[in-house]
Amino acid sequence: AGASLRRARLEAANLEDAALPRADLAGANLSGARLTGASAREAIFVGCCCVGADFAGADLSEARLAGADLQQAELERTKALGADFAGADLRGARLYTFAAAGA
Repeated sequence: AGASLRRARLEAANLEDAALPRADLAGANLSGARLTGASAREAIFVGCCCVGADFAGADLSEARLAGADLQQAELERTKALGADFAGADLRGARLYTFAAAGA
């Protein structure tokens, strides 16, 4: 299992290039956080608030983002193969070259 960061308050945190494989971030607040280039394969973001978060170039493959608030999030060049976005709010999110086949 990865790091447990459930319900953590990480607003505007700099998590650039962070290694978060299988991390549990359920219910965390990542509003405005910078996760560019982060490796978060199989991480749990269920119910997270990620408004305006920057995931550019991050690897979210097989991650669980069900019910996450991703409004205005930057997902350019994000790899999300097999990720679960069921019920996620992606309004205003930037998805240019977003790779999510099978999601």
